[in-house]
Amino acid sequence: MGYGMVGGMGGRGVNNMGERRGWTSREHVRDMDSRRKVYSQMSMEGSRGEKRRRDADDFDPESKIMRKLFVRNLPLTANEAEIREYFEKFGPVESCDIAMHKGTGESKGFCFIVYEKAAGVDECQLARPHAIGEKEVVTKRASLVEDKLTDNLTAKKIFIGSPNSFTFKSGTGGLDDTISDDDLKDYFGQFGMITNVLQLFHKDSDRKKGVGFITFDDEDAVDKIVLIGAHIIKSRALEAQKALSERTINGIKAGLDEDETKKPTDPASRTMRRLFLRSLAHGTTAEDLKEHFGQFGELVDVEIPTIKTTGKKATYGFMTYGKMEQVDECMMARPHKVNDREIIVRRAMDKQEPHDMANCTKIFLGSPGGKTTTTGGLGDTISDDDLREYFGQFGNVVSVKQIRNKETGKHKGVGFIEFDDPDPVDKVVLLSIHQIKDREVEAKKAMSEQQINQQKMREREQRMMGMGGMGDGGNMGDMRGMGGMRGMGGMGPMGGGMGSMGGGM
Repeated sequence: MGYGMVGGMGGRGVNNMGERRGWTSREHVRDMDSRRKVYSQMSMEGSRGEKRRRDADDFDPESKIMRKLFVRNLPLTANEAEIREYFEKFGPVESCDIAMHKGTGESKGFCFIVYEKAAGVDECQLARPHAIGEKEVVTKRASLVEDKLTDNLTAKKIFIGSPNSFTFKSGTGGLDDTISDDDLKDYFGQFGMITNVLQLFHKDSDRKKGVGFITFDDEDAVDKIVLIGAHIIKSRALEAQKALSERTINGIKAGLDEDETKKPTDPASRTMRRLFLRSLAHGTTAEDLKEHFGQFGELVDVEIPTIKTTGKKATYGFMTYGKMEQVDECMMARPHKVNDREIIVRRAMDKQEPHDMANCTKIFLGSPGGKTTTTGGLGDTISDDDLREYFGQFGNVVSVKQIRNKETGKHKGVGFIEFDDPDPVDKVVLLSIHQIKDREVEAKKAMSEQQINQQKMREREQRMMGMGGMGDGGNMGDMRGMGGMRGMGGMGPMGGGMGSMGGGM
């Protein structure tokens, strides 16, 4: 996959690529300068140095790229000997290169390992998770350049179609009627657990488009399949690429940058390892917090801000653990008491939220792009029991409700999950995007019935206050400003109409 410049094949391969535009990492690189950069870098990589395209059936299973492993989250004190000793449990290691800061010579916390045999990588990946020096490390196969440039590194879905980066016998590229879903499951099942197979057909006929998608339960299977590149099934030549998620494609269509497109939060990210503390006793120090909360795991940082006006320490603070699991353990041990005072501990939310949502116990589920699609949002393939099972891993589920059209019974693609504790809500919302079976859903905090009633009451009071102000005005000319009152709940439409009326008078 990507062993030379694209072009020159014509015929079926190019047509199929045209049909799938925007579905893969490579197609996401739109402008020609960026695309030339991709293929230039791909052709210069040492493990794939040939500038000509190789045959679809010409594959070296022991090429360097198949033997290479990326390791991150290493202890900064880990040296080459220690790393080699651990990873040689899975096979002889040819090389181990630790990334170092140029100025200080200190470790950056990641390295590249090359095994003597590709089987070493397979054994290592099967044995996940890994830990060195009591610290969990993350291992991943080498990635193609186009996937790096488009930040599409964690896909669980592949796109398959007629090869565009390999030569093959004319008329044998892409999926056809001889290949069934079971054939695809049998072949790609050797790489990992398949959760879904989808072959695409033309809407106006039963004729295949020659392309399809395979979804796995683990990204490692996708990584290996894509590194191999070309696959032969029943004499048909297929090329596998990482598929962009529907949420990313929708973001592209909406003109959003990659950073603006919603993505699942990495469980190892700082976001998932951070806690917010409040109601601290006056005089509480960072050392006091470390002494108490250190029992749950390594604390990366502890911060109690200083109030600028007084110079005194605030009664709130933040902590960051080394692992999300340590945060989970800390939250399970609530309540916490420091300096003889019970303090409030909760996960630090990314965005400021209304105070009355801090103790929210209900989440809203919908499509990441807002609009329910073939893979975004809830659907008929997901039962209430599926939702209970999935979200039960975060906490005790009190109720599940999926929303359907009352008249037709058609699923609206949305629903609600209620817990008995605000903490699982915070965790689920911080993770943001969730994969349930073959569908992606985004989780947001939802108001309880009590909060909805309180909001309605506030809006009713605002409307009454607004009507009272109108009675005292005495001058209809003053009503010109009513057009700006759209933020006042039910007064919005009324205010707009009154603004027009005032202008006319």
